[in-house]
Amino acid sequence: MTTEQKKEYQEFLDQKKQQRVESGFVVTDEQLNPALFPFQKYCVKRALAVGKFALFEDCGLGKTIQQLEWAQKVCEKIDKPVLILAPLAVISQTIKEGEKFGYVVKEIGDMDYQQDMETGIYITNYDNMEHIEAYHFGGVVLDESSILKNFQGKTRTALIDEFRNTPYKLACTATPSPNDTTEICNHSEFLDVMSRTEMLAMYFVHDGGSTSDWRLKGHAKQMFWDFVSTWAVMLNKPSDIGYDDEGYDLPPLNVVQEIVETPKRDNGMLFNTTAVSATEYHKELRETYQIRLDRVALGIPELRERTRDMAEGAQSKLRAIDKKDIVGELIDLELNKIGISTLKITPDMVMEKNGVARGHYMFAMADTLALAVVDAHTALTGVANVKYKLPVYSGANLVAKAEVTNRRDDKYFICVRIKNNNEEVFRAKFIVVSLDDERKQEE
Repeated sequence: MTTEQKKEYQEFLDQKKQQRVESGFVVTDEQLNPALFPFQKYCVKRALAVGKFALFEDCGLGKTIQQLEWAQKVCEKIDKPVLILAPLAVISQTIKEGEKFGYVVKEIGDMDYQQDMETGIYITNYDNMEHIEAYHFGGVVLDESSILKNFQGKTRTALIDEFRNTPYKLACTATPSPNDTTEICNHSEFLDVMSRTEMLAMYFVHDGGSTSDWRLKGHAKQMFWDFVSTWAVMLNKPSDIGYDDEGYDLPPLNVVQEIVETPKRDNGMLFNTTAVSATEYHKELRETYQIRLDRVALGIPELRERTRDMAEGAQSKLRAIDKKDIVGELIDLELNKIGISTLKITPDMVMEKNGVARGHYMFAMADTLALAVVDAHTALTGVANVKYKLPVYSGANLVAKAEVTNRRDDKYFICVRIKNNNEEVFRAKFIVVSLDDERKQEE
C-alpha cells in the first residue's frame, strides 16, 4: 500500500469515528454547594470535567442535588439555560429540592412562547419533548435516564437526535442493569461516546440461536468496564468509590419467607395465576387477607409484626375519621376504594343470658370502617341498611371489609361485610355523605 493510499484509508477510518465535542471544565470543592457530601462533590466534579457523563447511583444517594449543582455550574460557565427532562411525577419534587438547597428551577411548557429564555435551570417532562427546541439549551439532564433502555423506542431515538449537538449532557438513574447491554449502549450513544453498533462490534459477541443475546467477549470484560468508567460512575454506597459510608451503612435486611397456601380458584386454569403487576399483587393480598389473619391469630410472630406495620400505614391515610374512633383495628386502607379492619370479641362484649355478642359492636365496626374509606375531611353516615346473619360469640376474630360500590356527587355508597372464620355474619349498606362542599361555602 502506497503512502497516498494509507493516507486515504486513514481519512476513511477517521470519518467512521463517532464525533464528540469535548466540553468539560474543572471546578474545585470550594466552588461547589457546601450541602454536598464529599462523595457527591467528587461525582459532580467528574461529570463537569468530562462534560457528558452518567451517574448510575442507587436510591438515596442524592442524585437530585448532584444534577442541580451540575446544571447550575454549566449555566454559570456557558451563560445558557440547562434543561432537565424528568417523569411528570418527579418534577414538583425536583423543584422543591431545588428550593431547599438554593436552586431556582422553573417548569416550562410549549417552547413557542419561550423564545427568549434567560440563563437558568428549566424542567419539563418527557411527554412534552415535542414542544421543546433543543437548540435553546447549552446542557441537558435526563432524570430517570433508564428511559433510554428500549433501543427501538421513539423517546430514546428522539432524545439522541434532538440533543446530538448539545455540548453538556448528564444522565442520572438508580436502575442501570450491568447485564443489559442495550441500556449501557444507549447511554453511551446519548452521551456521544460511542454508537450502539460500534460498541456491540467492539466489546460484544452475539449468541444467536434461541437466546439472541449479546454478551461480553471473554477477553474484553475488563477493557469494557474500564471504558465505561471514563464516562460514568456507578455506586451503591459511597465506599464503592473510596468514601466513608457513615449515614449510608444500613443494617442487614432480614428476609422472612412465609408461604400462604390458597385454595384453587375457579379461573379456568390448572393453577392459580401468579401476581406479577402491582395491581395483581394487591388484589392477591386482599383475596388472602382472611387466611393471613387466621395465621396471625395462631401466634406467628413475623406475621403479627407485619400486620402491625400494615395497620400503621393504613391509619396514616385516614381523613374523615380519627384512628381513635375506629371500632376494631384498621389494617388496610385505599381511600375511595376499600378498607379492612379486625375486631376480637371479648367476654365483656357479649350478653350475659345467651353469650351472643351485642349487635352494636358489629354495627359500629362496619360504620366506622365505612367512614374510614371516604376521602373527605368531614363525612357522616346518612343511610344504613343492616343485616345480622349469624350469631357471634366470645373469642371470635371478626374481619370487616368495606368497598365503595358507587359515588354520586357528595354521596358514597359503601358495602361492608363482616366475617368470622370465613363465614359472613353481618352485612351493611351505607350511604356516607361528604360535608366538604358545605364547609368550603361556610369558609
